[in-house]
Amino acid sequence: MRSYNPTRRNRNIGTAKSGHGQDNRMTVPEIAHREYRFWERMENARQASRIVSGRLIKFFVQPTRADCVHACTIDDLARMLSYLPAPDWAGIGAVLLRQPRRKEQTLEAVWGRFSYAADLVDRNGNVLYAGPAIIIEAVKPDASIKFGKRLFPEGIAELERLKTDGHIIRSPGCATPRHFVLP
Repeated sequence: MRSYNPTRRNRNIGTAKSGHGQDNRMTVPEIAHREYRFWERMENARQASRIVSGRLIKFFVQPTRADCVHACTIDDLARMLSYLPAPDWAGIGAVLLRQPRRKEQTLEAVWGRFSYAADLVDRNGNVLYAGPAIIIEAVKPDASIKFGKRLFPEGIAELERLKTDGHIIRSPGCATPRHFVLP
């Protein structure tokens, strides 16, 4: 009698159907067993403080890569906060101008974030600030922005706001079949 060898008969071994390649998805890496998120990390950030409307606000600024810039300076942000009514930003105690890593820019691209409970930590895991914070990310000024062809109402409203601001938006066509593109 011939012995049964299941590996010779299973045609799914080494294919996606059997789970091959499912552990290497394109995601932003996270350090295991840490409570903070990737955008709460502040490596090589310099700290500055400003008094805005009678309150002390901490500013943390990370150095940018050669192809990226911060959209505004610390003084610009302090001036903008001073124009807002004080109750609107009552709990905010820190602003982080951060440089995202390349993979973060590709997968989690945003202009800014607001966190009600941020733990801004340095390279060693020391918490430098805990509480509500505004996080503004550095951007590539010459990069084009792509919006998918299938948009939710918020995305359509964003495109309309950009059009009214005077931006030129290329619609999906033969050159860009899947995206609205802002050059």
